[in-house]
Order: sequence, then structure tokens, then C-alpha cells
Amino acid sequence: MSAADVRAMLEPYLAETEFSHYEDVAEPIVGVSDDGSTAWSIVQVRVAGTRTGDDRVPHTFDTVWAWLTLYRRDGEGWQKFVDVSTHRPFGQ
Repeated sequence: MSAADVRAMLEPYLAETEFSHYEDVAEPIVGVSDDGSTAWSIVQVRVAGTRTGDDRVPHTFDTVWAWLTLYRRDGEGWQKFVDVSTHRPFGQ
């Protein structure tokens, strides 16, 4: 996705969300294969705040998100080909 596509995708969410907490739970892991054809990132963050959705009622959240993203290099640059994520309430 282009930067403009990502921005367009995230703008509605960010406009409805106020973050009170966003921090790494673990140090992110980023790597590139020895031959330079594949790369990855592994991230775990705690995110808390308030989101006002379609019902216009503020909803609080406090959760831990974790994700793994794999990229491969082709003739046009790096392409994401695997994205796995999960979340759970903070403290569980």
C-alpha cells in the first residue's frame, strides 16, 4: 500500500480515537534474511484510550496488540506478504 492509501485507511479511526497510552511491551524485533530477499518485524504494544464510534458514545479500551509482518523483496521493492496479529485486554 502507498503512504496515501495507509493514511486514508487510518484517518477515520484516528479521528475517533484519543490515546492515553501507547508503548512497547517488548523491544520490537526487526530482521532481514542473509540473502536480503525477506524481512520481518515482530511487535507487541500496549494501547489504551477512548474511541467514539458511530453511536457517538465514548468507549474506553486498554489492550495489548502483537503482530508479525513478513516482507519479500521483488523488482519493485519490499512487498508485505504475511501479516498476523492478535490482541487481548491488558493484564491478561
